Amino acid sequence: MGLFEKNIGPVFLKESTSLHDTLNALQQIKDKVVDEQKEELEREIQFLQYGIKGEENIAFELKNSHYDMYILHDLFLEQDGLTAQIDYMIMTKYTTYVLEAKNLYGNITVDSKGNFIRSAYFHNHTFKEGIYSPITQNQRHLELIKQMRLNEKNNFITKKIFTNNFYKNYKSLVVLTNPKTILNDRYAPKDIKSQIIRADGLVKYIKDFDATRKDYKQSLKDIEALANYFLSCHKDNPTHYTDKYQTKEIKPLPTVDIEEELRSYRYKQAQAEGLKPYMIFNNAEMEALIQAAPQTKEELLKVKGFGQVKVEKYGDALIQILSQKTA
Repeated sequence: MGLFEKNIGPVFLKESTSLHDTLNALQQIKDKVVDEQKEELEREIQFLQYGIKGEENIAFELKNSHYDMYILHDLFLEQDGLTAQIDYMIMTKYTTYVLEAKNLYGNITVDSKGNFIRSAYFHNHTFKEGIYSPITQNQRHLELIKQMRLNEKNNFITKKIFTNNFYKNYKSLVVLTNPKTILNDRYAPKDIKSQIIRADGLVKYIKDFDATRKDYKQSLKDIEALANYFLSCHKDNPTHYTDKYQTKEIKPLPTVDIEEELRSYRYKQAQAEGLKPYMIFNNAEMEALIQAAPQTKEELLKVKGFGQVKVEKYGDALIQILSQKTA
């Protein structure tokens, strides 16, 4: 490792996120979803907006940390059919931190068994629901990462050393990013409570924890290589978050042959008045009508061949026929 390495501060090797694409996809079906799922969709959109804001809060804290680290945001990893969507992976000289960001809307209670329960207010009523433990979720992420790295080791000894030190070198953190969230973890198990921190305390936690790692230190070159390894493993998330929503069938309007409608009207009107059809309006005037598609008598007056007399006599019927073109 370099003894006189130049400080690099926080470096984002991946800063983009797929959350914006997911939000846009959900917003596009907002007006089409069936009534029974409207409230569920609105809640998901709202929670997603909170999630985006929360991850932006973490990025702000890291960018202003003045601390050497490589950062990967929104990684999707896959190993042996298992997947992990990792909000942030932070590599310092001492530790690799795997972050699960939670901008939890409402108040959160963690009970003595480690269960997470949310109480929130939505659409004028309060609801309480259990949520999947972010601790368990992040533990699954760590296990997948562990297996990925083990597969890179070439012999039994290096695999054994890596396994024995994995949970020293890789740290799971659940970061609460909503400053308004009230966390009640009074009865939470100690090992769970120690993994939950707030976004504004993240940088201090990292620096303080790294300070305890006197026996282990990597070079900036090493952690850059590690960060690039995980970046090379990133894949696009194939999940389509709109699939669970049913949308209303929008029936296409019946196709109307405007020209045929106009010809029929012209013929019937000519018969009624004892005139030749072209005296009602000729083919050139009919084409001009179809092209202009006037919706008012004032607009009809601007069409070549239609003066005041024709407009007063045939205008209402023609406008009704032509309105089917723009319906």
